Amino acid sequence: MKQTFGKYLFGAAFTLCLMAAGCSSPEEQPLPSVILETDIGNYIDDVVALDMLYKYVDDCQITLAAECVNTDSPYAAAFLHLTNHWYGYPDIPIGQARQGISSNFDAPNYAETVCQMTDDQGLPLFQRPNFQSDSIPDAVALYRKTLAAQPDSSVILVSVGFSVNLINLLRSGADSISALTGKELIRQKVRLLSMMAGSFGAYPIAEYNVVKDIPSAQAIAREWPSPIVYTPFEVGVQVKYQATTVEQGLLWANHHPLKEAYEHYQAMPYDCEIWDAIATLYAVEPSETYFTLSPWGDVHVDDEGYTTFTPRTGGLRAYLSMTAEQASAALYRINQLTTRPAKR
Repeated sequence: MKQTFGKYLFGAAFTLCLMAAGCSSPEEQPLPSVILETDIGNYIDDVVALDMLYKYVDDCQITLAAECVNTDSPYAAAFLHLTNHWYGYPDIPIGQARQGISSNFDAPNYAETVCQMTDDQGLPLFQRPNFQSDSIPDAVALYRKTLAAQPDSSVILVSVGFSVNLINLLRSGADSISALTGKELIRQKVRLLSMMAGSFGAYPIAEYNVVKDIPSAQAIAREWPSPIVYTPFEVGVQVKYQATTVEQGLLWANHHPLKEAYEHYQAMPYDCEIWDAIATLYAVEPSETYFTLSPWGDVHVDDEGYTTFTPRTGGLRAYLSMTAEQASAALYRINQLTTRPAKR
């Protein structure tokens, strides 16, 4: 892709300033805390988004407070455990939906493949402590613990999967962790939910993340008490992560989780839409360079999974769109992040 570097130097300069300051923000305020909500293993863009989040942590732009899995795959949490150790952040807590959405047969499960890869001696290709699935906490309990510990209005949720954990959090009651209900915790602690879901274009579809759990998607759109910005289907198809990026841009590591996952998801070479990476980019860098934000209003999810948007003064829902120039700039930034060596 033909690009000039000068137009996009701001991000690198901002990163250097933060690193020089020792991971404090320019105003000496706490860094935003991000919680990732993922169905990792279904589609490869979750891994692109995950790599971006680690790089944002490297650059002292965020803290990655928790990662929660919303599928019933036994390998999703194991894959997060693997990448947390590989990227050098082994202490990031992982939560698991106790009744996650079943999607094991929807796509090739690269998470299982990568977790089981071995070297020539038969040892795990990606070294890490043994994964103990029984020790993974319930996602809602982890959410409540994590939110209760954060400053007010400091948390950004990045949801790139199904809504089962979010609705269970929303409906949770006061407990020994917090005297607040789930809805009260969200209202007090969460400043944004950046959510890959829905379709609002001229030819809308019943989008996958919504269709897999329509009742939860309906309730989230109707009841979630903090702002939601949707990354819809039609935005993701505008931005394609390229096989050449994987083949040429990740050579700094002998074995890279993103490269191995990408190459085992489909037969190479292929380019893939990266909806989840866009939702992640907006969560951390909501720049007009990359996005156009709709007016605020309301979102309705019907019983077939179609989403409609209605503008309303005081509404708490909006969605993203992109021009061709914005899509190009977003891809450049995503490539810049994911091809850069991790700190580790």
